[in-house]
Amino acid sequence: MTKKLDTELTQVSVPKKKIKLEIIEGEHLEIILRPFKQRHFATAISIINKYFEQLNQVRQNYISQRQAILDKYEDTETRAIALEELDEGFNEGMEIAKAILAVGDGVAADIKTIIEISIYKATSVVAVDNGTERSPIDPELDDLTWGECAVLLGSVVGLNMDFFNQNTQSMNLEAILNDEPQPKPAPKGGEKSSADSSALVTATAK
Repeated sequence: MTKKLDTELTQVSVPKKKIKLEIIEGEHLEIILRPFKQRHFATAISIINKYFEQLNQVRQNYISQRQAILDKYEDTETRAIALEELDEGFNEGMEIAKAILAVGDGVAADIKTIIEISIYKATSVVAVDNGTERSPIDPELDDLTWGECAVLLGSVVGLNMDFFNQNTQSMNLEAILNDEPQPKPAPKGGEKSSADSSALVTATAK
């Protein structure tokens, strides 16, 4: 018997993602990201609208690659393997982050805002003789490298996309939002969404 999807707004899963940024040997930052809060929606949507062309280019690139595989392989098994390899290698969140970074002028402030409104908690971790010392901090994003910002931005984008996709499906709203949904790559930018997602991503400062 097929389980009936719950259309009540009572089972929303809010994932988290932990990012580890190495500052110097023996010292790193742990930044925990969560999806945008309701009070940040207006700001987030405003910024997303500014970069809609970049987001759309990434989506079209994925669809084009998928279509090329469908056109190339007639054998069902070979086609399935090629599509799986495409999805495994296509990190949508990071591809969107790279596309936004490529815009250039004026993008730094928007990237900083998007990351800041997704930071749930940040901790400084310093190695000491008897273990580590941990203390909460307000991270200064201006001191991070572009590579570290790219990791954070890609994770923020992926995490929010995963959150939206998962809970849209659980509330059975896809038919309302999209009559004929396009195929979607497996969520990777924010890892698999779950109520207790805390997969660790490490970026080393250069």
